Amino acid sequence: MSVVVVVVVVVVVVVVVVVAVVIVIAIAIAIAIVVVVVVTLSFSVCFWCYCRVVIVVVVVVVVYRCPGSDDVVLYGCRCSDVILWLCRYYRILYV
Repeated sequence: MSVVVVVVVVVVVVVVVVVAVVIVIAIAIAIAIVVVVVVTLSFSVCFWCYCRVVIVVVVVVVVYRCPGSDDVVLYGCRCSDVILWLCRYYRILYV
């Protein structure tokens, strides 16, 4: 009877260890993918443009200010006219 208990305990321990290793590997792969994507995007000119678009939208919402044409161009990447349209729409509604 004690042999059966030992075998069951060993099997459970092995299964738990294998599951833990798989989870750790999956987390490591996910972190690596995120790092690669962030690094790749950080070298993309348009990534910074999109960051600027978010900043412009926040400024519009917080400061009630529309960006000028000089504010739209950043590092040679022209941001979408939709942002300016949203800005004008917001200004008409709330300013």
